[in-house]
Amino acid sequence: MPFHAKFNSTIFMSSGIHKLKCNTCNQAYTGQSGRSITVRHKENVHYARTNNPTSVYALHILNHKHEYGTAAETSELLKPCHKGTRMDCWETFYMQTFHKHKILITEQ
Repeated sequence: MPFHAKFNSTIFMSSGIHKLKCNTCNQAYTGQSGRSITVRHKENVHYARTNNPTSVYALHILNHKHEYGTAAETSELLKPCHKGTRMDCWETFYMQTFHKHKILITEQ
């Protein structure tokens, strides 16, 4: 994969394609956000905590009674980019790559 940025305060505040890993099974959700990755992580955790299956990541956690972790433990910015056609293409690329390597969560 062309770009991986583990927790870094500057990069973590960027928008783009991100990965959220399940702490229990190590499978991952990949998605896009025009907001910071930190904000998206907080939203997904909120959905899981409130038993709200609005997000696919929260649905996975709730369906399997798995655990989520902190943003530093479970989130990764895969590709910084801005909303638009390129972001859609990168999201599709990462979803296909994760699926091919059998690490994409089944709910996605």
